[in-house]
Amino acid sequence: MQCSHRMKERASPVALTSNLQVLSMIEWMTSTGARSMFRVTVIALLIPMAWGCSKTEPSAAKAAPAAPKSDNLAPAPAEQDEAPAPEQVKLPAGIQPAVGAVATVNGRDLTASSFNRELARLVGSGVRVPPDRVKHIARNILNRQIEQELRNQAIAREQVVLTEAEFEEAYRTYTSRYVDAEGRFDEVRFRASLKRNNLSIDQLKSQVRKERMSKKLVEQLGNVTVTRAEMRTFYANNNNSWTEDESRDVRPILIRCQQNSAPEVLAKCEGKANEVYQQLTEGEDFEMVAAKAKDLPLRSPMHL
Repeated sequence: MQCSHRMKERASPVALTSNLQVLSMIEWMTSTGARSMFRVTVIALLIPMAWGCSKTEPSAAKAAPAAPKSDNLAPAPAEQDEAPAPEQVKLPAGIQPAVGAVATVNGRDLTASSFNRELARLVGSGVRVPPDRVKHIARNILNRQIEQELRNQAIAREQVVLTEAEFEEAYRTYTSRYVDAEGRFDEVRFRASLKRNNLSIDQLKSQVRKERMSKKLVEQLGNVTVTRAEMRTFYANNNNSWTEDESRDVRPILIRCQQNSAPEVLAKCEGKANEVYQQLTEGEDFEMVAAKAKDLPLRSPMHL
């Protein structure tokens, strides 16, 4: 029998301490029938990153579980990502890793280990990322992890099961992108992709399983009807989600000037730089000015 009423559940209140700040409030809705709807409100907490300390706390590494062999898998529990080995969490200098719980979702804590690992994967490649951009990336990571936890809880609540055959099909679909026109699997390209994304095969399989379980959850729940009023309310309450921090693509024009040059040489270099600047401020084409003035090849744009 279908329900026509609506219910709202709220996350348990969390006491804020001095090293925590409210980051975002997310509402996520699923349908338990053609018309009934549950809404879960989550208060997300993030430990601010200190710029000036890069020490990480060691944590024990655990191997990701192998894919189950049974035909029917038990309902997926609300998953906690395994803590990586200390050497896996390599954050850029000046970024302090989060500690403790980074969020509480319906009474369940999300630990810092998974958050730190994902942050290291995205900003720990050696390329310097501006502080504001790191904060933006961290906020997106936390939002995604909260959404995944909500899905995990819904999967457990709705008793969604995934057969081994369904998982294998999903994994084959994912890896088919590494099959060439002649039907041969490109192991080198596959391994390079794993390395580039800082993933092991077990971690990749875990991601594929989560995505397939989430898709099956949607299939099992059916269609959700959202009114225009609800959409307007959600948009108004999450207005910051539709904007990004200001950024620029920067390409320098490099003028060679030897170190310890004579004052007249330095003055000549400075004069050339000022001339280039004047031409650009007057609206001349960047590529043409750079071609005439540069002493060194143009570098790729830097995203700042």
